[in-house]
Amino acid sequence: MTGNRGQRAAETGQIGVCGKCNTPLPLRFAGSGEEAALWLCAQCRTRYCAVLDEQSDPQLWRNVRLAPLRFQRHRLAPPPQVTAEFIARRVAKAYDGPERRAHSRRSIATPVTAVPLDDHFLPAGEPFIGMAHNISRGGIALIHTRSVTVAHLGVELVLDDTAPIRAVIQVVRCRTVGLFYEIAGPFVVRIAD
Repeated sequence: MTGNRGQRAAETGQIGVCGKCNTPLPLRFAGSGEEAALWLCAQCRTRYCAVLDEQSDPQLWRNVRLAPLRFQRHRLAPPPQVTAEFIARRVAKAYDGPERRAHSRRSIATPVTAVPLDDHFLPAGEPFIGMAHNISRGGIALIHTRSVTVAHLGVELVLDDTAPIRAVIQVVRCRTVGLFYEIAGPFVVRIAD
């Protein structure tokens, strides 16, 4: 960065805008005790080693992508058959309560590869495969055989023979549902291909 913009960024810790295409970025430099993750500008794919500024306007979060994660689905054990049967029964039951979400949900029964991420969006555990049971434009709920204690999950799933959906969710709920755990949360940022 050059000139006043570079000086302002150094003083505030904010990156502010992409140095290549001037897209506003919700990124800041890592502070003491923080670890930076690799982020890409969504417009020009310029890379930044930075921290997502969670105090920034969430509308700006669409301007960045978390660097690709290694989901390696082929190395993971598929969910047990009993999990798929449990999801199928849940999906078959129509939700008839009041919709509390900003976006309407769609019942699904599809495998989701998940990578636990820490507060800085860095891998923080072994990947696993769960089963999604509903999704909306705003978030997803999945079933797994174990609970999670991380703040975020990187998720990858395929719907309707389209390109994979790769995004980070903020884990806002992890509760027991029968013999399983329901893990749910809103989509936070997309993950680069």
